[in-house]
Amino acid sequence: SVILGYGCSSAAGDSVPALWAALTAGKDLSSERGGFSAAYWPAQAHSGVMGSAGEEIVRRLLSAWHEALTSVADGFPRDARLGVILATTKGDIDDWIWTTPQAAESADPFTGLLEDFLTEAGIDTPHFITVSNACASSLSALFLADAWLKSGRVTHALVLAADRVGPFVSKGFGTLQALTADRVRPFDRARSGLRLGEGAAVIALGSFGEGPRISLEAVGVDVEGYAVTRPSVSGESLLRACASLRLGTEGGWPALVVAHGTGTIFNDETEDRVFARLFAEAPTAPVITATKGCLGHTLGTSGALDIIAAAEALRRGTSFAITGLHEVDPEFRGKYLEEGTVAPELAPDARALVTSLGFGGIHAAALLRRWP
Repeated sequence: SVILGYGCSSAAGDSVPALWAALTAGKDLSSERGGFSAAYWPAQAHSGVMGSAGEEIVRRLLSAWHEALTSVADGFPRDARLGVILATTKGDIDDWIWTTPQAAESADPFTGLLEDFLTEAGIDTPHFITVSNACASSLSALFLADAWLKSGRVTHALVLAADRVGPFVSKGFGTLQALTADRVRPFDRARSGLRLGEGAAVIALGSFGEGPRISLEAVGVDVEGYAVTRPSVSGESLLRACASLRLGTEGGWPALVVAHGTGTIFNDETEDRVFARLFAEAPTAPVITATKGCLGHTLGTSGALDIIAAAEALRRGTSFAITGLHEVDPEFRGKYLEEGTVAPELAPDARALVTSLGFGGIHAAALLRRWP
């Protein structure tokens, strides 16, 4: 499959250029709101007021959709069979639980968001579904979209992704003691936990065409069920997801990894162990970066934002350092891009690996390639 276009909204702003500028500048976009620190969406410029969770998610998805649409050079043909997949961890859960009375009539906190988006975007298609696979939701949705395209069920696909920080999510992660009291430090020896973030993204997929393209070479998903809220430190499940991409053979070796990189003790340890085994036979180990020190952990949207960051890196022929990483854990073996590091240039046909880890032991990996 080919990535035809994409758009996003994050704490950096409502565009891909804003995302890239924040990542390359090494900004920590977290701030306080209501006594809780997270990387929040900026307030709407026209009003300065945020809507309900559902309204805000749909609004940001529409913004990302319009940006993605402008980057699809040939547009979507009139006879396109379009599939639409929404990836989200919690959807508009805060509305659904206690904010909006009408939510009691809804089947779940996801379907209404997707239906509202389709209506507002003017998209009429029978092929739509929601995927909620914890923080691996975006890559799981890409896996399904790729399968739909390869089977001929659809000719084009949109993967939507969105999650918002609200009381349910923030208090839940606080109860798990997964949040840092300091700052996010992915893969750092002093890492102490994650910080949440808000995000929305749209990725448009289709078939190969002429000219430069970023392709989605393969997506792998694996489920281990080791524990509810942490992966097995052996990393076997994530390793299986990565192995399904056939790196070093048909898939080729990636020059860049955009890691999940939450900044928690066990997640970062698991990823480093997997990378060491995965690239043991690679002629050159890839450089490794991550976005969460800048954007916070955007839950089900994080994989989509990482895909966009990886695609931009391939397109621009360079990458970015990991915000918050000052001293790599001495036990780690990967080539992590510390703050202040100049990212190496990427070849015109370079590949990038993106990894995601989710609660319940859901792990996923995707391989991208630039075709010059």
